[in-house]
Amino acid sequence: MYLSLSLLAAVVITLLAVSKIAKMLLAKRPGLEWITAASLVSAAIAIVTYLGLNVFVKGLDPYVMLGITFTAMLLISSAAFKFINKMSWSGAIATNVANIVIVLATSVAAVVLNGESLSETVSTITSSAKSNTQMVDSMVTGQSPHIEPAKMSIPEDELVEDSDIEPMITELNLLPPGTIKAIEKEKKRKYIAPKYHVVSISSIGSLVGKTLKIHKDNGSVIKGYLQNINGNDAIINRRMSSGTAIVPVSLASIKKLEVYK
Repeated sequence: MYLSLSLLAAVVITLLAVSKIAKMLLAKRPGLEWITAASLVSAAIAIVTYLGLNVFVKGLDPYVMLGITFTAMLLISSAAFKFINKMSWSGAIATNVANIVIVLATSVAAVVLNGESLSETVSTITSSAKSNTQMVDSMVTGQSPHIEPAKMSIPEDELVEDSDIEPMITELNLLPPGTIKAIEKEKKRKYIAPKYHVVSISSIGSLVGKTLKIHKDNGSVIKGYLQNINGNDAIINRRMSSGTAIVPVSLASIKKLEVYK
C-alpha cells in the first residue's frame, strides 16, 4: 500500500517537473494535462517499439540490438511530446529524456525509502517484460511460447551432506575380493566374434567336437563338426536340409583345414 502511494507520488513529481522543463523549452502546451497525455502516449509507443523490435528483429549482436532498441524507443516516443505539447524535435527529445530520468530517479527513491529490495523489483519487472515479449512473439509467429521450468529450492535445514548419506550395498560387495576382481576383468574383456581360423592339418586329432571347414584337393569344401577320427578318415557330421549326414573325409585329401572359434 505504502509502496503504491510512493510510486504514485513519484509519478506526480515527475509530471510537475517535466511540465516546468517543457515550458522552459518553449512548448506551446506545457500544462500538466498535456504532459500527462504525452507521457502516457510516449510510454505506450516505447513499449510497442520494444516489443516490435524484439519480435521481428533477430540474430543481431546483443549490444547492437540494445543500442538500436534504445535509440528507436527514444526517437519514436519523443514524437508524442512534439505533436501533443507542440514543441521542436530537439525540445521534444530533451523533454522525453528528462521524463525518463526523473521518473526512474523518483521511482528508485520510492522503492528504497519503503525498504523494498531494488534488485528484486528490477528482476520482477525484467521477468514480466520478457514474458510479455514471448507472448507477443508467440501470437505473431503462431508458436507456443517457451516456458522456463520452475526451479525448486530446498531449505538449508533439509539439505543432506554427502558424508551423511549411507553407501549403497549391492550383491557385488558381498562377494569375495578375488571373485569381484575376476568379474571386473571379465567386464573389461573385449568380445571377439568367432570365425574360421586356419590350423595345421596334423592337429585335426585334437579338434574332435569342433566345427571345421575342410578344403579338399579337388576344390570342394565340406563344413560340419568333427565327430571322430576313424583310421585315415575324418568323420564329419554335416547338417543338411533333410537332417544330418555322416561324411568320411580322407586325411590325405585335405588341402587346408579351418576351425571355427
